[in-house]
Amino acid sequence: MGLSAQRSTSFAASPSEATCTTTPSAAWVDRDIDPFPTAVPFPDGTPDYFGAIAPITQAMAIDIHDDLTTAWEALIRASDPGHAQHGRYDEMAALFDAMPEELTLTWPDAELTEQWHAIQLDPGHPRYSEVIDTLNAFDAELGELLDNKHLIEAKRITWRAFFQDNYQEVVRLERGG
Repeated sequence: MGLSAQRSTSFAASPSEATCTTTPSAAWVDRDIDPFPTAVPFPDGTPDYFGAIAPITQAMAIDIHDDLTTAWEALIRASDPGHAQHGRYDEMAALFDAMPEELTLTWPDAELTEQWHAIQLDPGHPRYSEVIDTLNAFDAELGELLDNKHLIEAKRITWRAFFQDNYQEVVRLERGG
């Protein structure tokens, strides 16, 4: 199939209204933003996470698409300031965005948590090596996991349960639970 015949998914008002099209949707375009002037190559020292995308995406979005869609719609409703559960929106969004522990890069302190990317861009920064070492350690752990086909399948099942539980909790909270 040539590039011009590839299908892509475009989302209308909500993920549950997805349609397959051969042309980009106008909803994909934010005419006020031009990403090209701000796009930059990944900095040196950025690990390659490409191999992790498929099993994580399968666990968080494909295997449990209906739960994902329902949670997303609940978040949209709760984002309305007039919604009864609007005050719990941040809690719901944190659940929706959460990742399993082994997929979460943990920094040793607040400075690195908040500034790691800027430090990674500055090889002269006194903590540059610490950032690169932390990224490489995370990459090595993830690489070991991804290299083990039996373990990655077991983890995908565990991750699916993690995401599904979180998505269902988002819906429960939106309903006043």
